[in-house]
Amino acid sequence: MYTDGIARRLIVALIVFSSVITTLLTAIELFLDYRGDIHGIENRLNFIETSYLPTIVEGVGGLMEYKSRPSWRDCQGYKTLNISRYVLTV
Repeated sequence: MYTDGIARRLIVALIVFSSVITTLLTAIELFLDYRGDIHGIENRLNFIETSYLPTIVEGVGGLMEYKSRPSWRDCQGYKTLNISRYVLTV
């Protein structure tokens, strides 16, 4: 009967110890994977910023310039038209 208590305590200690080690190693692995993924995302965002951002800004700028031009529908109904308001610099 005395050996049965020692065996039980040894098995419980072994299970607890292995669970703690497994949890600790899993947490370390998850943290390292997280840091690597964040670094990869930052690298991709930097790549996008340096390679695609100037093109996007140029496209949006052209769109804004196009949208700021008056259309004929905007001018209908005016008896007098102040053309100086619509002068755009290119």
